[in-house]
This record gives sequence, C-alpha cells and structure tokens, in this order.
Amino acid sequence: MTRYRQALPQLDGKLFVTDGGLETGLIFNHGVKIREFATHTLWSDEAGTQHLKL
Repeated sequence: MTRYRQALPQLDGKLFVTDGGLETGLIFNHGVKIREFATHTLWSDEAGTQHLKL
C-alpha cells in the first residue's frame, strides 16, 4: 500500500470527484439542477463541468 502513497489520483493536480455531499452542496448552496441527483451527469456538457470546478 505504501508503494502508491505518492501516486494517489487526488494528488496529481487534476479534478477529482469524491462522494462527500457534493450533490447536496451544489443543489442547495449553488442552485444547480442535477438530473436524478447524480453528479456524474454534469460531465455531459461544459456548463455542468464548470459547476464541478466550483
């Protein structure tokens, strides 16, 4: 396990989505409409992708 400690995907500077209340925050704090309460559907267009970069 320690072999990958320096190569974790969340540490490479790219966008990394996790399950941690993301949908709730986007809906209630930012007013984003999310189809079927599934954040991955936001990747389908540029506007949705921008919401994920908040």
